[in-house]
Formats: sequence, structure tokens, C-alpha cells
Amino acid sequence: MKITKKIIYFLSGKDRKKGLLLLIMLMMMTIFDVIGVASILPFMGVLTKPEIVETNQVLNYIYKFSGSLGVDTINQFLFLLGIIAFFLLIFSLFFKGLTKYFEAHYIQICQFNVSKRIVGHYLHQPYSWFLNRNSSEIGKTVLSEVSMVISRGLSSIMNLISQSISIIMMLSLLIYVNPKLSITVGSIISLLYLIIYKINQSFLNRIGKERLESNRLRFKSISEAFNASKAVKVGGLEEYFIKSFSKPSKRFALNNATLSAITLLPRFFLEAIAFGGTIVLILYLIKTSETYLQILPTIALYILVGYRLLPAVQNIYSCISNLKYVEPTIKKLHEDVTSLKKINQNYFEKKCSFTNNIELNNISFSYPNSDTLILKDISLIIPYQSIIGIVGSTGSGKTTLIDIILGLLKPNHGELKIDGKAIDEDNVKDWQNSIGYVPQNIFLADDTVTANIAFGIKDENIDMKRIYESAKTANIHDFIINDLPLKYSTVIGERGSRLSGGQCQRIGFARALYHNPKLLILDEATSSLDNLTEHKIIEALHNMSKKITIIIVAHRLSTVKRSDNIFLLNKGKLMNKGTFDELIKDSKHFLNMYKIPTD
Repeated sequence: MKITKKIIYFLSGKDRKKGLLLLIMLMMMTIFDVIGVASILPFMGVLTKPEIVETNQVLNYIYKFSGSLGVDTINQFLFLLGIIAFFLLIFSLFFKGLTKYFEAHYIQICQFNVSKRIVGHYLHQPYSWFLNRNSSEIGKTVLSEVSMVISRGLSSIMNLISQSISIIMMLSLLIYVNPKLSITVGSIISLLYLIIYKINQSFLNRIGKERLESNRLRFKSISEAFNASKAVKVGGLEEYFIKSFSKPSKRFALNNATLSAITLLPRFFLEAIAFGGTIVLILYLIKTSETYLQILPTIALYILVGYRLLPAVQNIYSCISNLKYVEPTIKKLHEDVTSLKKINQNYFEKKCSFTNNIELNNISFSYPNSDTLILKDISLIIPYQSIIGIVGSTGSGKTTLIDIILGLLKPNHGELKIDGKAIDEDNVKDWQNSIGYVPQNIFLADDTVTANIAFGIKDENIDMKRIYESAKTANIHDFIINDLPLKYSTVIGERGSRLSGGQCQRIGFARALYHNPKLLILDEATSSLDNLTEHKIIEALHNMSKKITIIIVAHRLSTVKRSDNIFLLNKGKLMNKGTFDELIKDSKHFLNMYKIPTD
């Protein structure tokens, strides 16, 4: 029951309603199935003993009623019963096929919907959540574990319910015909499957846990191998990663194969028992009956019911085994999803009002699960339409400070204000919509130049005029027009593999400028550029400074030299601030860091 609740938790209200309708169809399928089987009994009864029409009240009533349809003789009535039995059997099979189609469609749609919802939950988590997550783990959950939970979990639950109803109705029919024999046969079959499941129960749970861990390791191995393809080729590490992938993948495959064997093997054992049991049943009926004609309808019924009953019992056993096997995965996925922070996704694409300044008041920050302060009591003001440089040695806290200004990280103490208004969960998206951000490592999709500049914008909504203007400012337009075969329609490869580092960086500049940001942040963004290209871009940025605010984080002194103000960080503290000339004059730390000679 707990597992069922956890699986239902993943489904949306719409999917739950559709699941209920499908469950009703499955129940109707079992009812039609039993009716189809039961219809053979009166047909066989009249066939072997025509006089039963006179002695059996139900058959006698149907026979008299059929007279109004033109049925005058027993042979005609027998023909009618045969037609009815045949029709009910065909209809039950047709409805069964239709139900199974809808079931397969429902399972696939549920996988899609649950995966989409979980992706949405993941993407709306705070930036700090991603710092403690492995991307391969996220990919595994969305692409593999959701499929496992729905295909083996939800599907098993629905089939378990429908097959249980089918078995109850089949046994009820048999009990009506021969109570003692039916209860005996039903008890033996149920007891055998129960014993087999109890023997395998703990083993199924153990290999289910092994499958979950093996799946994690194989996704991790693939992610590491292909994300470091250059290092793999240079270092000759192909065999290392092949082995790293092979071991968990083999364990994953063996565990799935073991499950298949455990769920299928009892079927052959039970079929042997059922075959022998049928012979014993026939001998028993022969001994207790006067003529063969008397037992023929009962034998036909038992054979037909057995034909339907044994697969139903086997399916129930398989469903229970699957649920036990997938239980660790369901628990893990449920824990992951319920632990996610609930985020309000109903926000509008609007920009924050920014016409005065950015203010950081007494900012202190440490990363989760760490007591070390990365930033310590930092206060500064960034005027609107100014160019600000942030410098400092490696580990001084520059990138962390930028992440706080971006609204990606929430400080432990202090607050970020824009025009005097504190940035919080309610308005952080508006603030981020006002920012153009260029990191040191630009992510480029395996798509066209246009799509990468207008990243995340639908093709029909792309403003090509803005594309050209942004590319010109980023000093990449001439290269695109003159050197790329399809110009702006050229596909640049995964992570810009067909471009140089500087060219990728300039596309990143163009992307940031495309959205007309009020604030442009360059986080070591010129590190891949040659001196001439950097000079051209910095010159363009200074020409833009009367329209937007610019923050530049850089190691090169030439990049920040012309800034209106430079903030110098050291070990998480704001050491000095001022123009380049003021820092040269007043800051020994600045002079030592850049090894600037003094007179």
C-alpha cells in the first residue's frame, strides 16, 4: 500500500483520473473475459445433453424467449447458443486488445508527464541545490528511473488489480460448478506461488538495490567519459572508461535478467502441474460420473478457465515480484522529489526596475555544509550606468560575489538591494531577467549560430536585427559572414566544437547583449580572447556604458584599467576600492598582486 501511494504521488490529477478510467476498463475486460468463458458452459451442456433444456429453468426460459426470434427446435437453439458463445468470446478478446492498447498508451504518457514534472522541479531549484548534485545523477533519474517506476511500478499495480478481479470471478464460476474441487485447486496454486514469492522476496529487494546503484554508476561513467573526451584521447584512457562502464552495466543487465528468470520460471513449473492436474481431474470426474457426456461440459469449462486462470495467477506473481524489485527505486525517487524545495513557477517575463544603484549590505556567505566564510562582511555600491572592475587573486571570492549579485546564491547575512529594494524569492526572476551574463566557460548548443545567440528563444520569435547588432558589438559578425559556410545558419557543433575558444566566447557576448540587459556581467569572460579582440570588445563596452551598467571580473589588468571603480578582494574581504590611479597610489596589495613597480 505504501508503494502504491508513493507511485500515485508522482502522477498529476489528470493522470490519476485517466488511470481510474483505465482501471475501470481493465475491470470490465476481466468481466467480459469471464462471461466469454462462462458462455461455453450452456452450449456444451445442450450439445451433450439436449434434454437439459427442459430440466434447467434458466435454459428453458432462454429457449422459450428465443422462440420469438424464430428458434423452433433444439438444434436451432444449440446453433444460437454457439453463435452467442462465439460472439462473446470474440468481443471479450476485442475489448481486451483495445484495453491493452490504451494501457500501453497511458503508461508511455505517464512516463512523459512524470519526467517533464520532475525536470521542471529540478530546473526551478535554487542554484545552490545544483552545487551538490551530479548532472549524471539527474539525467539517470529523469531518463531511466522514472521509466522504471512507471513501466514496472504503476503498470504492475494496475495489472495486479485487474488480474485479481479476474481470478476471483473465474474461481467463483468454478466454485459454482464444483465447490470442493475448485477450492482445492485454487488453494494449491495460490500456496505454490506464495511459497515461491516468500523464498525470493528478500533476494528481489537486494538485486533491486544493486540495480539502482549499477544504473547510477553506468550513467556516471558515460557522463565522465564523454565530457572529458579530449583528455581521454590525449591520455589514452579509452580502455579505462570502457571497463568503468562495463562493470556496472553488466551487473545492471544481470539483475534485470535475474528478475525475468524469477518471474517466468514458476510459470513452467505450474504449467506442468496444471497439465498433470487436468488428467487427474478428468479421471476424477470419470470416476464420479455415470457417463462421459455428463462430464464433458465440466471438463471443457475447467480447461478453458485454466487456460485463462494460470496466466492471470502468473501475472499477479510477476506484478508482485516487479514491485518488490522496483521498491528501492520508488523509495529513492520519492525521497528526491519530496525533498525538493517548492518553487512558485507562475512568474511573468518582466525586468526589474534599475535606475539608481546596486547595493550590497554586510554580505557574508558560506557554502552549504561548510563553516568557512567565502565572503566576509562586504558592503559596496555600484552606480547605475557605470563600469565596475572586480579583481583579486584566485580564491578571493570574486565569482561567489558575482553569483550573489546574479541572485543565484542567497547570502548567510546581509542583503542585495536594487534601487533600495531588497532582492528576494518574489522578485529575483525579475532581476535576473535584467541581467546579461558572460561566464568564462560558455555553454553552446549543437545548433546554429542564430539559435545560440538567441538561446532559449523560439525560432519564430527571434529578432534578426538584434542578432546582427549583438554580433557586431561582440566583434563576431564579420567572422560569421565571411568565414562560416552557412553564415548565421551554420551549426557550430556540441559545445561549439567547430569554433575556437575566442569565437565561442564572442558568441557568448552576443547572447548576453541580445536581450538588451540593464546590467552586463563579464566573469573572466575575456580570458580566451587575444589582446586585439579584447581591446575591441572593451572599447565597445565603454561606448555602451552610458546605456547599461557593466561589471567586469578579470585577472588581466588591461581589462579593468579604464573602469570607473575597481573593487579589490582578498580572502573574502573587500580590501580596497577606487579608480585604477587611486589603487596604484593607495593600495600596496594591488601593486603586489599585479607586480606593478613603484617609483
